[in-house]
Amino acid sequence: MKQSVSADARDGDAEVAEKKFEELRELLSTNDAYIRELLAANEAYIKDEGPRLIADAFTAMAQDALNKERPEQAGKLADRALSYVPAHAEALKIISELGPLLALLKLKNDFAEAIKKDNLEDAELILKGIAL
Repeated sequence: MKQSVSADARDGDAEVAEKKFEELRELLSTNDAYIRELLAANEAYIKDEGPRLIADAFTAMAQDALNKERPEQAGKLADRALSYVPAHAEALKIISELGPLLALLKLKNDFAEAIKKDNLEDAELILKGIAL
């Protein structure tokens, strides 16, 4: 199964790899003696290689989304990469590059929502926040 996870991650199919990896992790968490032996034999993969491969795949997807000017999607994908490898350098770089842009997009969405709800006071406060 770990070969399948690795192949999917290398092929850029991060979500399939993630699902298979979680199934493998769950399987190896049972108390069965045979399973514990398998876990011991695959500990490095479960703790290091598997999460790194999945993080790499999500980061590649995030970079692709960024290149296609989809910053919100890129941010979500980079966050998923960081959920597997919190110190993933490339994912952290994407998040740091996106920080100001995502903050502006949130303000834009908040402003649009305030206008939609005819809440002019909130809309004015959002605009004042942008001006600061």
